[in-house]
Amino acid sequence: MPELFCKKTLNEIVPSARAILTEKLLDRNITQEEIAKLLNVTQPAISQYNKKLRGSFSSEMKSNNKLSAYFDRLADDISAGSADMIFKTCEICEKTRASGAILKKEMTPFICLVEMSKKRDKHA
Repeated sequence: MPELFCKKTLNEIVPSARAILTEKLLDRNITQEEIAKLLNVTQPAISQYNKKLRGSFSSEMKSNNKLSAYFDRLADDISAGSADMIFKTCEICEKTRASGAILKKEMTPFICLVEMSKKRDKHA
């Protein structure tokens, strides 16, 4: 039985996205406390992202040109207050999968509820 891709997203992709966003927001001279509020996490979590203790998949994501550009835009939106990390979770997952940063063989045992919903709506 396949697993939900959401599990991989919440355990690997979101923490890595937070690590990337922490770096980008710190580069914009935003404090760790402010970043914590923007990303809906604690300041100690931001410190760990900054020290590269969380977000083990972030180097693969940052090295992908498509994802790097996406995270630049997302950091702009988050710092401007026009995006909420919680509501961006599925989009981050979708962009990461579409970018090729995750190998197809790593995605094989998983299913995505959003994709299943889209397929169902097309056939309805």
